[in-house]
Amino acid sequence: MYHDASWNAKHLGNVYGITLDTEGHMYVAAHGLYGAYRPLHHRYGDLGGGAADLNAAGTVYKIHRITGVVSVFAVIPGQQIMALSSGLMSGPGLGNLTYDATHNQFFVTSLEDGKIYRVNSAGTVVQIFDPMTADNGAAGLPPLRERLWAIEVNSDAVFYSVWNSGTTTDPGKIRRVNILPSGALNTSSDTEVLTVPGKSYAYHSVPVSDLTFSSDNLTMVLGERSMFKPTYSYNHRSGTHIATLTGTTWSVTKTMATGCNSSLGEGYGGVAFGDDAGNPEGTIWTSSADMRDNYGPHGLFGVRTTDFPTT
Repeated sequence: MYHDASWNAKHLGNVYGITLDTEGHMYVAAHGLYGAYRPLHHRYGDLGGGAADLNAAGTVYKIHRITGVVSVFAVIPGQQIMALSSGLMSGPGLGNLTYDATHNQFFVTSLEDGKIYRVNSAGTVVQIFDPMTADNGAAGLPPLRERLWAIEVNSDAVFYSVWNSGTTTDPGKIRRVNILPSGALNTSSDTEVLTVPGKSYAYHSVPVSDLTFSSDNLTMVLGERSMFKPTYSYNHRSGTHIATLTGTTWSVTKTMATGCNSSLGEGYGGVAFGDDAGNPEGTIWTSSADMRDNYGPHGLFGVRTTDFPTT
């Protein structure tokens, strides 16, 4: 286990999205939608320009796989000043990011404008896609049903989540847009592929903030994150879903209340497959609060894939 001295809130700021390229370099995306539990909860990194620099709110950092050195890889444009929780002012930051190994490129969601940004291997934005209703240019988060968060490449397509209330009457959605042989998004192919089961009670909303896929492309894991206010995240009432592909149809087949809260869940939104006894997809990991009791610890919560509950 290794932790570099530069990997802290002062240098990197707060980050949420994370991905790796084929060489093993890490990429993390600046993120501002954290709760007010610590004084640095909306801190953007000095390497990206500092807490008061809007460019820092749109920064994707690259962490070298051998040296651990952090550098600015890309800056996603368009961040604007808005009121965050506790009276702080800055841009909302980025949602998540994913690496497209086939075309050696990245896709990033922006919480500022509800757009998907395609970034080449040099860190240059080469395509911008605004699905559904066009952004109105106002500062801050778009309206519900126009906000994007999770994003993942799977089988020559980009899958992404639409942040709705997450209730039974306004459930979240997963959409898909195909990737052309050139690597560009085929924007005319954009379509809804999955409705995420809603909850009978939520705080402000329960968006899907992370996605991952099995190697056979037939299983999708969805991680939820509770949002107490539009810019103030929380835990409680957020879990993890498994969706399976049958023919051309995706459907949620299993749902787990992440953490110790068996009825409501304690998910923080991150999901990944992990090894178990030589099976590289034998475990499903989630970031979670309250894993042992009602007060903690918070961290990483792993369940064998075969033990993942139906409900």
